[in-house]
Amino acid sequence: MCIGCLTSLVSLAWGATSYARTVRFTNTEKNNISWRGTVVLLLWHTFSITARVVAMVLFASTFRLWLIAVCFAHWILMVIWLISLRSLFQVCGSKVEEVTLRYIVLSKLGEIALSFVLAAVYLFSFINAQEEPTKNKYIAYYIICEFENIIMISLHLAFGESSHWYYVAGPVFHFVSFVLGLVMMVAYYKYLHPTIPYNSIVIEKLPNSSDMERPLPPQETDQKVNGELITERHVQIDV
Repeated sequence: MCIGCLTSLVSLAWGATSYARTVRFTNTEKNNISWRGTVVLLLWHTFSITARVVAMVLFASTFRLWLIAVCFAHWILMVIWLISLRSLFQVCGSKVEEVTLRYIVLSKLGEIALSFVLAAVYLFSFINAQEEPTKNKYIAYYIICEFENIIMISLHLAFGESSHWYYVAGPVFHFVSFVLGLVMMVAYYKYLHPTIPYNSIVIEKLPNSSDMERPLPPQETDQKVNGELITERHVQIDV
């Protein structure tokens, strides 16, 4: 059972890590994540997801099915947040010359549907739905999640059985995992995040055959040297 739980946690963490790597691979204007960055990214998501799951398990050990209500409330909050940010589909930024009512309706429905899916993922981990700065999003997400975690752990300590071995060990393990996740996140963005775009490298274009040197027709001038007429031919090179 413990091995199954550990495997599930690592699978969730690897899913978030793989998503971040795939986004980088599909963007040709940015560098890919290195293997060191991948390891730290995996540890970051593993620790943060572990802290989240531990808080949920401690709450469910005392309140059982009330955890479903907590997850549903968090899901609704994330759906509202995603729709309010309008970070999934931008009608105003579309290249369509004439935005019809049908296009607006379909875009909105797609935005809402994808918000429902991402909100379920946000129960455990945050992934960026659009290529844009994520600092404020991460701060908001972790504040909300840790606030929920602290409430669930506090209720566990207030109403749980103190005789259980995990009564104190569980909350301690949660906070240690959460802090380690934050440390891994800071280390990744400070030392291992690929921030240098490919288009910053300037490549000089070699001249085409049409741009190569081509001679112009020779020009003749006549000069007198010591009474003799001398004809000079001058050849000009056009570069």
